[in-house]
Amino acid sequence: MDRDWVEVSVRTVACYVEAVTAALGVAGSSGAAVEEGSESIVRVYLPPGAETSGKLREMSRRLECLSASLGLSRGALSVRTRRVREQDWAEAWKRFFRPVVVGRIVVKPTWEQVDQQSAELVVEIDPGMAFGTGCHESTRLMLEAAQEVIVPGGRVIDVGCGSGILSIAAAKLGAAEVLGIDSDKWAASIARDNLERSGLAARWRIVAAEGLRGVRGEWDVILANVDAPTVARLAEAAQGLLRPRGWYIAGGFTMQRAATVRRELRGRFESVTTRALSDWRCVWAQARGS
Repeated sequence: MDRDWVEVSVRTVACYVEAVTAALGVAGSSGAAVEEGSESIVRVYLPPGAETSGKLREMSRRLECLSASLGLSRGALSVRTRRVREQDWAEAWKRFFRPVVVGRIVVKPTWEQVDQQSAELVVEIDPGMAFGTGCHESTRLMLEAAQEVIVPGGRVIDVGCGSGILSIAAAKLGAAEVLGIDSDKWAASIARDNLERSGLAARWRIVAAEGLRGVRGEWDVILANVDAPTVARLAEAAQGLLRPRGWYIAGGFTMQRAATVRRELRGRFESVTTRALSDWRCVWAQARGS
């Protein structure tokens, strides 16, 4: 049975997209879809349930605080909410989600076909109510990084896994173990479905959890396509989980936040570099050697 979800749309300008996304994330959203143009629209979706009203109030409060901190006039961040049917929302993806080529990887929706002979590694997903199609610059940067740092037999964590796109890519690249984590149980469920469809069930786990809390062991790569505050907040835990010379690869933030993120990471990692695609940035932090 289709359920009513709540869509929250925030109309803003491009330079505030990342800040708006972070504010909504802190208030309880698991990810955001961004529509770019002369103005930008950030959309998040809240699942049905008793917690929705509280999350909406917290989002409103966070956005008001953001407006004040940026010195914006009242109402500068235009907010609209509406109810959408789950099936209507899921079907909307099909209007724009087409196969995307990123290096050796082809990301395709389940309803599209690609030439399997010309595609080296195919990542097939149905995003459902989660986020992550490979179309966004931040996801492209993360996929490019994954192809450079993941080696066969490695152990990989994907924090904020969304639709599971990076988890599937990691397994396709030869990772022996992949742990996908998302704080939203709906996103974790969608990621689990996509990974099961990929036929790589023996190599992965998907859990609904907050950040890296409760994770143990040594890992070769930690991927975090989230937002700037979360990237900085996870740095200490990532440092403690990585093997010597392991990689913390993090994205989900724009040029305006890159310098702050680098400062937060430099004291913990041996080297910190940044790569760019359009206005979006991806940070590469390498753990110290043994």
